[in-house]
This record gives sequence, C-alpha cells and structure tokens, in this order.
Amino acid sequence: MIMFKICREDGGIITELTVRGHAEYANKGRDIVCAAATTALWMAVSHIERASLAKVKTVDEEGYVNCIISPQREEGADVLLDALVECMRALAAQYPKNLFITEV
Repeated sequence: MIMFKICREDGGIITELTVRGHAEYANKGRDIVCAAATTALWMAVSHIERASLAKVKTVDEEGYVNCIISPQREEGADVLLDALVECMRALAAQYPKNLFITEV
C-alpha cells in the first residue's frame, strides 16, 4: 500500500509530502495505481521547482519520496499542491486497498 502523508502549517499551507511503499495493485511496470500516484506527485513537484514557485528539498529512494516545500512561495505552488492532494484523494477513494492518505 502507498502511504501518502501531507504535513500542513497552522495556516493550512502544505510544507511537506511523504510517499512511502508500493501500491501492489499489479506487478511492477503494470501497476496503474503506482503510475498515477507517481505521475501526479512528480508533475506537481517538478513544476513548482521549474517555475521557481517555491524551493523544494527532495529525497527520492526506492519506495520512498519526501518533499519539503518552503513556506515562502508563489501562489501557484499552493494551486499545484492542492491539485495534487485532490488527485491523490480521488485515487484513494477508487483504490482504498492501495493508497492511504494522512494529514497532519
């Protein structure tokens, strides 16, 4: 199961994302849940970095990704992060045995 953790500051802005585990929906290379979650995460994080909307520190290891997002950011960063969260929520609703979300 993929564990997707969202950390927010008191004001509600997302400051950290952690993704751990594997979806185990299908064999490696054929897992649509893993592909969808991975694509959503990297689309948002990559665009935030490339467009210089916020500074992002990323650790990317097998079965683990951690992204710390600077609280000093452009508004577009929050739009992308909110879209990412909504995408992950939709995936978790459709595949509850493969993706679990926590928010702190």
